[in-house]
Amino acid sequence: MNSTRALGLCLIALFLPATNGMAATATLDSVDVQDLGDKLLATRDRTSPTEIRLESKERVAWIGARGTVGIALTDRRFLAVSDSSPGWQQARLKSEDGAPSEVLLGANVALLVTLQRVLGYHGPSGTISEERFRSREGVASSGVNEFVGVVVTNERAIGFAAGSPVPIERRFQVHETFESLRVLGTTATVRTSRRILVFQSSTASWRDEDIRSN
Repeated sequence: MNSTRALGLCLIALFLPATNGMAATATLDSVDVQDLGDKLLATRDRTSPTEIRLESKERVAWIGARGTVGIALTDRRFLAVSDSSPGWQQARLKSEDGAPSEVLLGANVALLVTLQRVLGYHGPSGTISEERFRSREGVASSGVNEFVGVVVTNERAIGFAAGSPVPIERRFQVHETFESLRVLGTTATVRTSRRILVFQSSTASWRDEDIRSN
């Protein structure tokens, strides 16, 4: 599933339709985020509301919520909250992140992709992880859905899953090139010139099948 690009400050938001989850039931919406001018308020089904104050002259570029996850993006910070987190989590934007950036909002995971790194928010644990890109590494594709998100570069595939608070990568082989990405509810499939790479949320692991002819 590919992202759609539309957002002020050269930021991009992706909204994907709900699909069946691990137990064949869609994740119900349990978080709502409201911009109150000087602060953001998240109301949650499973726990009490939580708020975070904006800094002086900080501007909100975009807010959204889906499933268990709520996200806010300002000109200074990536802010995230879930129905099980103790409160808002944040990661500061850096000048080297550049623009445009890409926000991918799933029901249990969310990603912020910049020129230099990807920030992943894991809804079940309420934590933000970071995966920095290497020199000459560029993003080729990305996608997110109910329980899984993937960012593919020219060097590797990076998986984010509801089953793990840390990203899991699978590096490409020498002369192996990316061809396509498809993200389902709990599984993502990356096709390359040599292999089919499958990332599963339940195990937070990659497996692959060689497609080269003998």
